[in-house]
Amino acid sequence: MTSTPIRPSAPAPTPAGARWSTGHVLGVVAAGAFLLLATVLLVGGIGLAVSSAVIRDDDGLVRSTPATWSTAGYAVRSDTVRFHATGMMGDASQQMMGTVEVQADGLDGRDVFVGIASSSDVDRYLGRAAGSMMRDPWGEDDERSTFTDGDAPDMAPGAAQIWVASSAGPGPQTIRWEPRPGHWTLVVMNEDASAPVAAEVTVAAELPILHRLGVPVAVAGLLLFVASGVALIIAIPKSPSPAAA
Repeated sequence: MTSTPIRPSAPAPTPAGARWSTGHVLGVVAAGAFLLLATVLLVGGIGLAVSSAVIRDDDGLVRSTPATWSTAGYAVRSDTVRFHATGMMGDASQQMMGTVEVQADGLDGRDVFVGIASSSDVDRYLGRAAGSMMRDPWGEDDERSTFTDGDAPDMAPGAAQIWVASSAGPGPQTIRWEPRPGHWTLVVMNEDASAPVAAEVTVAAELPILHRLGVPVAVAGLLLFVASGVALIIAIPKSPSPAAA
């Protein structure tokens, strides 16, 4: 009796899986990168919008911490602040800063003066007067200001017809100013132009740029997130259906 050898049966064919081409890989990588960018934009935009609402005071202003402006001379001035107009944005300084508020409160019981004028007018008014320039009011003590020796100014600050915004008197003095293109200087003095000068100064601004940027950035992030998610789904290859196999 002859036995028939038993041959092992051939393995059943497995269905073909999803095939990853170079295009698929590149598409998934690109979609993932855009998803990451979308997340950054979405979180950043929401953060800007929320921060804009949280950090404002009851007047709708973003306010600095108080800083002491002092000098052995007759005036304390800021470094020159430059605002530029652009053709595309118009008055960019106004759109970015909004209304600016400055409050000065004398620390030695003297009536205080605070004013803003063009830097060239301030230079002419103070001339060779002794005083200090505040380079970084909130920095280290040895880096905050530089002192220049000299004489007394020719007149009290209130008599100088150079200010675009000014206030003087006892107690805290507040000015509000709408920035416009130019070179500007903030000056703090005693009302009678005496020395020394010491005042607590706070600067605040509306900063509408925070809200104007926050909402569009968040919306752009959301749209990009949705588009990237759809692109990722399309980029991933699909397994063939049993019928197709």
